[in-house]
Amino acid sequence: MSTDREVEKRMYRSLLKKKCADFCQICMLGSISASNYLAITEDIPLVVWGVSPRTDPIQPLELFLGNDYKYLVDVMEPEVRSSEYPLFKYAGIPKVFYSTFIKRSRLVFFPQYVEWDEKKITELLQEQYGWIDYGNGTSHFDCVANPAFDFFTNQRLGVSKVIEKLSQLVRCGQLTRQDALKKLELQDHVEEPVESISEICRRLEIKREDLKYLLEGKALDYHHFKTYSKFLERFSWLFWITYKLGFTTESLYRKYSWR
Repeated sequence: MSTDREVEKRMYRSLLKKKCADFCQICMLGSISASNYLAITEDIPLVVWGVSPRTDPIQPLELFLGNDYKYLVDVMEPEVRSSEYPLFKYAGIPKVFYSTFIKRSRLVFFPQYVEWDEKKITELLQEQYGWIDYGNGTSHFDCVANPAFDFFTNQRLGVSKVIEKLSQLVRCGQLTRQDALKKLELQDHVEEPVESISEICRRLEIKREDLKYLLEGKALDYHHFKTYSKFLERFSWLFWITYKLGFTTESLYRKYSWR
């Protein structure tokens, strides 16, 4: 399953146009919808994810929703209609509820059950499989767009997602606080990622001067659009049950419904 490339371009461009900080929304929701779609249509009882609750940070709602289909639809319209990316609806609450409680499909985070050393994994991917480090060792180093998107987030909100990643690595014992502060000091002096920004402009067919205009002004977040957040807060007790039953993580429960 895949989304039309031209539709994808318009989706990312609309995020820029609406001045949203969470540019990775489309990729994240695409992954969720793809796995949920296959679980439902192919009667798959067990879905294994490579997301690590130990080392992957959960950003606050103001910075990144990540799992909110309702938010994506509201941001995209009218530039892109939901009918143009129909498979994304499998990331919405109705489809997630159906796969979880009707189809009884179980989601498992594989990194919770094995040694998950990100440094070793990065070295393995680079040495044996030729992966390229686009982010100079930062989070999502394999994504050519990540350095630019993190730079944009820092420019708009005054905070870098690298901070959260380093904090999480410190908490799980893979990095000392002193080493994290050193990395953070280097991050504060990182220059504008010209290559990454140029690649984004090329792929989305945006002029560099137009991109600068789109990034100016206040960044918008979930407060400015329709989202599932109010619904999840109202039924936080139900979300708590799914967390206790092991269908979701405590961090996600706290992010979306615990106040």
